[in-house]
Amino acid sequence: MSNSNKQKHQMEKFSAMAALDIVAPALEIWHVLTTPELIKQCYFGVDVITDWKEGSEIIYKGEWKGQPYEEKGWVLKVGPEKYLLTSLWTPMWGSPDIPENYQRLSYSFLQKENRTELTVTQENIPSKEMRDATEKSWNVWLNNLKEFVEKRQSSS
Repeated sequence: MSNSNKQKHQMEKFSAMAALDIVAPALEIWHVLTTPELIKQCYFGVDVITDWKEGSEIIYKGEWKGQPYEEKGWVLKVGPEKYLLTSLWTPMWGSPDIPENYQRLSYSFLQKENRTELTVTQENIPSKEMRDATEKSWNVWLNNLKEFVEKRQSSS
């Protein structure tokens, strides 16, 4: 492989996307996504530490395959009940903690009568394999979130 092809290959990044309709107003989904005690219940037991203000740091603490981990990022843009844009760096992918290794996570809400379509997009993923694993993980999480939010809706 020539040097220019190696550089192109090294710079290629991937995006993962998952979307799901949840029978609930965007307000309720937003509430769950921005309340640490509720996030923990539907997001693989992860503790999220942030104040959700633009420019604030986010720390995710959890356990994966029996090992503790900590990820971090920044709240980039907040549009309550419409969108949330954050950055994320995870040591689990083996890349150094430098700006070009941060991914961008976007959550977009589209209210449709009695339901909301939530779309999650993660950009700047280093490989196709990691993209595929990320999409699988987001789909599992979206289904967990849907079940959690809809159960809360039916009991209120």
